[in-house]
Amino acid sequence: MDVNVSDLKNGDKDAFNAVFYSFYSPVYDYLMSKTDNSYFAEEVTQLTFIKVWEKRNQLAVDIDIGAQVFRIAKTVFIDQLRTRYRKKNRPDLVTEEELSEYTDNQLVHNISYKDSYKRLNRILDMLPPARKQVFELSRLSGFSHKEIAEMLQISTKTVENHITKALKQIKPLWNATILIVAIFLQR
Repeated sequence: MDVNVSDLKNGDKDAFNAVFYSFYSPVYDYLMSKTDNSYFAEEVTQLTFIKVWEKRNQLAVDIDIGAQVFRIAKTVFIDQLRTRYRKKNRPDLVTEEELSEYTDNQLVHNISYKDSYKRLNRILDMLPPARKQVFELSRLSGFSHKEIAEMLQISTKTVENHITKALKQIKPLWNATILIVAIFLQR
Protein backbone atom coordinates (compact mmCIF):
# COMPACT_ATOMS: atom_id res chain seq x y z
CA MET A 1 0.00 0.00 0.00
CA ASP A 2 1.56 3.22 -1.15
CA VAL A 3 -0.06 6.19 0.56
CA ASN A 4 1.66 9.50 0.84
CA VAL A 5 1.30 10.31 4.54
CA SER A 6 2.03 13.96 3.76
CA ASP A 7 -1.08 14.09 1.58
CA LEU A 8 -3.15 12.56 4.37
CA LYS A 9 -1.71 15.05 6.87
CA ASN A 10 -2.76 17.86 4.51
CA GLY A 11 -6.37 16.63 4.52
CA ASP A 12 -6.39 14.79 1.19
CA LYS A 13 -9.56 12.71 1.28
CA ASP A 14 -8.33 10.39 -1.48
CA ALA A 15 -5.30 9.52 0.66
CA PHE A 16 -7.60 8.87 3.63
CA ASN A 17 -9.88 6.69 1.48
CA ALA A 18 -6.85 4.69 0.34
CA VAL A 19 -5.85 4.10 3.98
CA PHE A 20 -9.43 3.32 4.97
CA TYR A 21 -10.01 0.75 2.21
CA SER A 22 -6.58 -0.82 2.67
CA PHE A 23 -6.73 -1.23 6.44
CA TYR A 24 -10.41 -1.44 7.40
CA SER A 25 -10.63 -5.23 7.04
CA PRO A 26 -7.25 -6.01 8.67
CA VAL A 27 -8.08 -3.76 11.63
CA TYR A 28 -11.55 -5.31 11.97
CA ASP A 29 -10.06 -8.83 11.78
CA TYR A 30 -7.44 -7.94 14.40
CA LEU A 31 -10.11 -6.59 16.75
CA MET A 32 -12.35 -9.61 16.17
CA SER A 33 -9.45 -11.85 17.16
CA LYS A 34 -9.18 -9.90 20.42
CA THR A 35 -12.88 -9.62 21.29
CA ASP A 36 -14.86 -12.21 19.34
CA ASN A 37 -17.66 -9.61 19.31
CA SER A 38 -18.54 -8.34 15.85
CA TYR A 39 -20.49 -5.31 17.08
CA PHE A 40 -17.68 -4.14 19.36
CA ALA A 41 -15.02 -4.85 16.70
CA GLU A 42 -17.03 -2.85 14.14
CA GLU A 43 -17.51 0.05 16.57
CA VAL A 44 -13.82 0.20 17.48
CA THR A 45 -12.78 -0.10 13.82
CA GLN A 46 -14.97 2.85 12.88
CA LEU A 47 -13.69 4.89 15.82
CA THR A 48 -10.14 4.04 14.75
CA PHE A 49 -10.58 5.63 11.35
CA ILE A 50 -12.36 8.63 12.83
CA LYS A 51 -9.32 9.05 15.09
CA VAL A 52 -6.94 8.61 12.10
CA TRP A 53 -8.72 11.48 10.37
CA GLU A 54 -8.91 13.67 13.47
CA LYS A 55 -5.25 13.08 14.38
CA ARG A 56 -3.91 13.11 10.80
CA ASN A 57 -1.69 16.11 11.58
CA GLN A 58 0.14 14.03 14.19
CA LEU A 59 0.98 11.14 11.85
CA ALA A 60 4.69 10.53 11.28
CA VAL A 61 5.82 10.70 7.68
CA ASP A 62 8.76 8.34 8.32
CA ILE A 63 6.75 5.52 9.96
CA ASP A 64 4.72 3.01 7.96
CA ILE A 65 1.08 4.12 7.82
CA GLY A 66 -0.09 0.59 8.62
CA ALA A 67 1.86 0.54 11.87
CA GLN A 68 0.35 3.90 12.80
CA VAL A 69 -3.20 2.78 11.99
CA PHE A 70 -2.80 -0.36 14.10
CA ARG A 71 -1.30 1.64 16.98
CA ILE A 72 -4.33 3.94 16.88
CA ALA A 73 -6.64 0.90 16.71
CA LYS A 74 -5.04 -0.60 19.80
CA THR A 75 -5.31 2.69 21.69
CA VAL A 76 -8.97 3.11 20.74
CA PHE A 77 -9.61 -0.52 21.69
CA ILE A 78 -8.10 -0.03 25.15
CA ASP A 79 -9.99 3.24 25.64
CA GLN A 80 -13.27 1.55 24.74
CA LEU A 81 -12.57 -1.34 27.11
CA ARG A 82 -11.90 1.15 29.90
CA THR A 83 -15.12 3.01 29.14
CA ARG A 84 -17.11 -0.23 29.22
CA TYR A 85 -15.43 -1.23 32.48
CA ARG A 86 -16.29 2.10 34.11
CA LYS A 87 -19.92 1.84 33.01
CA LYS A 88 -20.10 -1.73 34.27
CA ASN A 89 -18.58 -0.94 37.67
CA ARG A 90 -20.71 1.96 38.79
CA PRO A 91 -18.64 4.17 41.12
CA ASP A 92 -21.80 5.68 42.64
CA LEU A 93 -22.36 2.37 44.49
CA VAL A 94 -18.95 2.45 46.22
CA THR A 95 -18.59 3.81 49.76
CA GLU A 96 -16.26 6.74 50.37
CA GLU A 97 -13.99 4.56 52.52
CA GLU A 98 -13.69 1.95 49.77
CA LEU A 99 -13.09 4.66 47.21
CA SER A 100 -10.37 6.24 49.36
CA GLU A 101 -8.63 2.89 49.87
CA TYR A 102 -8.93 2.09 46.18
CA THR A 103 -7.61 5.54 45.21
CA ASP A 104 -4.61 5.20 47.55
CA ASN A 105 -3.79 1.74 46.16
CA GLN A 106 -4.26 2.98 42.59
CA LEU A 107 -2.00 5.96 43.25
CA VAL A 108 0.81 3.71 44.52
CA HIS A 109 0.27 1.35 41.58
CA ASN A 110 0.22 4.22 39.05
CA ILE A 111 3.39 5.79 40.43
CA SER A 112 5.16 2.42 40.34
CA TYR A 113 3.85 1.72 36.83
CA LYS A 114 4.80 5.16 35.51
CA ASP A 115 8.27 4.89 37.00
CA SER A 116 8.80 1.44 35.48
CA TYR A 117 7.45 2.65 32.16
CA LYS A 118 9.85 5.62 32.16
CA ARG A 119 12.79 3.33 32.94
CA LEU A 120 11.75 0.95 30.18
CA ASN A 121 11.46 3.83 27.70
CA ARG A 122 14.96 5.05 28.62
CA ILE A 123 16.31 1.56 28.00
CA LEU A 124 14.38 1.23 24.73
CA ASP A 125 15.77 4.57 23.55
CA MET A 126 19.21 2.92 23.56
CA LEU A 127 18.09 0.48 20.85
CA PRO A 128 18.59 1.21 17.16
CA PRO A 129 15.36 2.72 15.73
CA ALA A 130 14.27 -0.30 13.66
CA ARG A 131 14.92 -2.73 16.54
CA LYS A 132 13.05 -0.46 18.96
CA GLN A 133 10.05 -0.23 16.61
CA VAL A 134 9.87 -4.01 16.15
CA PHE A 135 10.25 -4.62 19.88
CA GLU A 136 7.53 -2.11 20.79
CA LEU A 137 5.12 -3.54 18.22
CA SER A 138 5.74 -7.03 19.57
CA ARG A 139 6.06 -6.62 23.31
CA LEU A 140 4.15 -3.40 24.01
CA SER A 141 1.46 -3.50 21.32
CA GLY A 142 1.03 -7.27 21.21
CA PHE A 143 1.34 -7.83 17.48
CA SER A 144 2.50 -11.22 16.21
CA HIS A 145 5.74 -11.60 14.30
CA LYS A 146 3.75 -12.16 11.11
CA GLU A 147 1.66 -9.00 11.66
CA ILE A 148 4.79 -6.94 12.30
CA ALA A 149 6.48 -8.35 9.21
CA GLU A 150 3.46 -7.39 7.11
CA MET A 151 3.18 -3.91 8.63
CA LEU A 152 6.86 -3.10 8.19
CA GLN A 153 7.28 -5.09 4.96
CA ILE A 154 10.14 -7.19 6.31
CA SER A 155 10.53 -10.94 6.78
CA THR A 156 9.38 -12.70 9.94
CA LYS A 157 12.97 -13.88 10.41
CA THR A 158 14.11 -10.24 10.50
CA VAL A 159 11.42 -9.53 13.10
CA GLU A 160 12.63 -12.48 15.20
CA ASN A 161 16.25 -11.31 14.91
CA HIS A 162 15.35 -7.78 16.02
CA ILE A 163 13.45 -9.10 19.05
CA THR A 164 16.21 -11.53 20.02
CA LYS A 165 18.86 -8.80 19.82
CA ALA A 166 16.62 -6.32 21.66
CA LEU A 167 16.05 -8.78 24.51
CA LYS A 168 19.79 -9.46 24.79
CA GLN A 169 20.39 -5.72 25.05
CA ILE A 170 17.45 -4.93 27.37
CA LYS A 171 17.61 -7.77 29.93
CA PRO A 172 20.92 -6.85 31.59
CA LEU A 173 19.90 -3.19 31.85
CA TRP A 174 16.43 -4.00 33.17
CA ASN A 175 17.75 -6.53 35.69
CA ALA A 176 20.33 -4.01 36.91
CA THR A 177 17.57 -1.40 37.31
CA ILE A 178 15.43 -3.82 39.34
CA LEU A 179 18.43 -4.69 41.54
CA ILE A 180 19.16 -1.00 42.21
CA VAL A 181 15.51 -0.36 43.12
CA ALA A 182 15.47 -3.40 45.43
CA ILE A 183 18.62 -2.20 47.22
CA PHE A 184 17.17 1.32 47.53
CA LEU A 185 13.87 0.00 48.96
CA GLN A 186 15.71 -2.05 51.62
CA ARG A 187 17.22 1.10 53.18
